[in-house]
Amino acid sequence: MDTREQFKSAYFETTKKVSHTKRDVIDVSCTFMNGPKVEITGSTANDYNYIIKFWDGAFKVVHQHTLKINRWCTCSRQWYTDWRITVEVEETGELIHEHTFDLTGKKVVIDFQSSSMGDTLSWLPYVEEFRKKHNCEILVWTFHSEWFDKDKYSELYFLDDGESWSNVYARYYLGLFCGDQPEGNDNFVWDEHKNPVNPFTIPQQQIATDILGLEYEELWPHLKYDESPRKRNKKYVCIAIQSTAQCKYWNWPNGWNKIVKYIKEKLNYEVICIDRDNVYGGMGMSNKMPSGVVDETGNKPLEERMRMLRNAEFFIGTGSGLSWLAWAVGTPTILISSFSKPFTEFQNNVIRLYNDNEHSGYYNTGTFNKSNWNWNPNKECKTIKDWAEVETITPAQVRDAINKICDRTDGTKVKTGDIVEERQYPDELSYTAPKEKIGMLFMPYNCHNTFPKWVKPWVRAKEKHDLTIGVASNLFKGYADLGFTDECNKETLKLLRNDYKDFTDYLWTGTPRTDAETRNMVLYWMLEQDIDIIWCVDSDEWFTDEEIDYTIDYVRTHSQETFFEIQYKNYLDDNSKYYDYKAGRIYRVKRFEQCWFYMDTHMHYEGVKKLYSPESALGDYRCLPGLTVPIEYVNPKHYSWNDDRKDDYQPGTNKDRIDYQKIAYGDGSSWGWDEEKDKLIKVDHTFWEEVDIHEE
Repeated sequence: MDTREQFKSAYFETTKKVSHTKRDVIDVSCTFMNGPKVEITGSTANDYNYIIKFWDGAFKVVHQHTLKINRWCTCSRQWYTDWRITVEVEETGELIHEHTFDLTGKKVVIDFQSSSMGDTLSWLPYVEEFRKKHNCEILVWTFHSEWFDKDKYSELYFLDDGESWSNVYARYYLGLFCGDQPEGNDNFVWDEHKNPVNPFTIPQQQIATDILGLEYEELWPHLKYDESPRKRNKKYVCIAIQSTAQCKYWNWPNGWNKIVKYIKEKLNYEVICIDRDNVYGGMGMSNKMPSGVVDETGNKPLEERMRMLRNAEFFIGTGSGLSWLAWAVGTPTILISSFSKPFTEFQNNVIRLYNDNEHSGYYNTGTFNKSNWNWNPNKECKTIKDWAEVETITPAQVRDAINKICDRTDGTKVKTGDIVEERQYPDELSYTAPKEKIGMLFMPYNCHNTFPKWVKPWVRAKEKHDLTIGVASNLFKGYADLGFTDECNKETLKLLRNDYKDFTDYLWTGTPRTDAETRNMVLYWMLEQDIDIIWCVDSDEWFTDEEIDYTIDYVRTHSQETFFEIQYKNYLDDNSKYYDYKAGRIYRVKRFEQCWFYMDTHMHYEGVKKLYSPESALGDYRCLPGLTVPIEYVNPKHYSWNDDRKDDYQPGTNKDRIDYQKIAYGDGSSWGWDEEKDKLIKVDHTFWEEVDIHEE
């Protein structure tokens, strides 16, 4: 057995002798090796039961167990928790022992359970952050400790394979852990005792911060290698095409050969292939090194790869360890991958190529089968041609990314210096996402009955995510033209001004305006507050706590995108049916010189700064890079055209709303009104030919 699994020398300083009668002397031992454990030993004249409680902080009991003397129990949670453990005598209610978890000055073992290059490089920085946060002594074990600069990590003790330890207070495993798979369930089940969050829904680096209880931000490791310039006759680019499964490859036919030719002819750079193998594959697949490259393949020391990458103009690769290595040494990277969603890998100093469609992002389902070279959950692939049919990233996209790296908007080339921090990158690469300020633009109207329930998750989210809340509650001009007044909205305004005055940072109400003009009144205020991101939500759009959290994390980790669309369940009739409805809702407004809403939540802009330079200085937001928030995690309910809309939301009825839409948007509505049945009906409209109606 590996001595890392043996604890013969372990000594726990948390053992404490307790006497609760003159004749009863017991020992209570609390240990924290991959989760807390409590053991009660000794002798007692009374056959007492002892209630063990494992607390998360001061108020939440995570687990409770009742023991006799000379027994022990554990709590299965293994990720970092501010533990407090209490021991009570059941028969008397006496508290005989309390232990508060404290790492200060203690020895802690952090054990990497993954040997992959990406995991190792991306997780190690957080071990040092953990040490600094808790002022503890860290013993860390990885499969590749020789990669790291021990001078930069002088306070960490790197364990050799098989090396034992003693006087250890706590131990943590870093890894991606699978739980028990229920029969008939094909979805990924993670071990919630070891990973607090599904590891396939968060950035790879966040797996480590979640286990260690740290705030997530992207950090780079300090590596040990020769950083001196590597002289060659020409400037050069490094590429790596190989991987460990066909789904991880860029499978566009002849794609790599086209890119190599483009770099050599347009840039006059050498192209160096640094894969271990010049030909690799499995199950009949053969992936060959592109023609025209400098062949530096082979099982070479990683320090040599680091130096070569460090001096390259840029690197092009897939979602493999060598892409993580390029990022780690500070080399601008083009990452080509249909395999994983963009939030999975690093976000800084990279251009990420990805097309969001049914053929992409399937790694994040968590069902990846490493033993099947041709694994693809969406299509059976047996040949290279099969794989080419599902690859959507084109050579043109790669060429565009190369141009962005090599050419600034003023035509100057990228300058590469000896120190990473001194390199001058194009804006796409040098932009590091800060913790952007998010402003919520709410439009509650005539919804006093449901507003308290609707707003509840947003009250929690405001505190958790430091949101700024701007509210517009105003009669739309189209309804005013139909003869309606603001009388029906009085109760809603009363709620906003009284019960929710501390929740709302800005409330606008005034004379009737169009939908877009009303939103703009809050938008302009938001821009004055230095808000980075605007998220529009109407009071007929119902989000859960989980959907709000996921959306905010998704937007913040996709800093390269300018807008995000949400896909809703748009309910019809009696709420038993719905169709899928997608609309732009979230915008990075600082990327525009000026911006405003021109129809509903559609944003118009004038002059684009920071990341993008479209051909036209004036345009619709959809001309810019954007994403749809994944529907498998965020698919809120939208009560708009159903018979019972849970509240009125607008003045009048659905019949009045049809008349309003004719005023606001023309006669193109897909809805009509049956006067005989006094009921909403679908009119003969091409819209209904293009959507699928789902049964709830």
